[in-house]
Amino acid sequence: MTIEPATAVEGYDGHLSYEPGDEVQLHLGATVARLSGRVRPADGPLPCRIEIVRAPGGPVLARAELEVAPGAVPADAAAGGAGWDPSWRVRVGEDWAPGWYEVRLHTGSALRHAGFCVRASAGRPPSPKLLVMSS
Repeated sequence: MTIEPATAVEGYDGHLSYEPGDEVQLHLGATVARLSGRVRPADGPLPCRIEIVRAPGGPVLARAELEVAPGAVPADAAAGGAGWDPSWRVRVGEDWAPGWYEVRLHTGSALRHAGFCVRASAGRPPSPKLLVMSS
C-alpha cells in the first residue's frame, strides 16, 4: 500500500488586526505533509480557492482563485512566519464590522485556515467584545 502525500496551501496574514480601508496581505505557500508531521515545499504550484468570512459562519466577503508557488517552511515559522512574499491582497471594506475574520484556503480536498481581526476605526463604536490575541 502506498500512502499519497497530502498537498495543501498553508498561509498567514501580514498582521493580526486591521482597520477598514487597510490592505490585508496573505502570505501563501504550497506544501506537502510528511509522515513526521512537518511539511516540505510542494513539487510545483497548487491551485487554491481563498475565501474570507466573518466568523462564525458569516457570508463570504472576499474570494479569489490563484496558483500558489511552493514554499519552504523554516523551523521557526510558527513564531515569525515563513518569510513568503504576499500572494494575495484584499482591502478591508468600510462595511466590515469589528470582529474575527476567517481565511479559508481550499486546495483539492484540503482546507487550511488563517484569520485576523478587524478593529473599529477612529470615530466608530468599538466591538462589544474583547478578543485577546498573543503576538
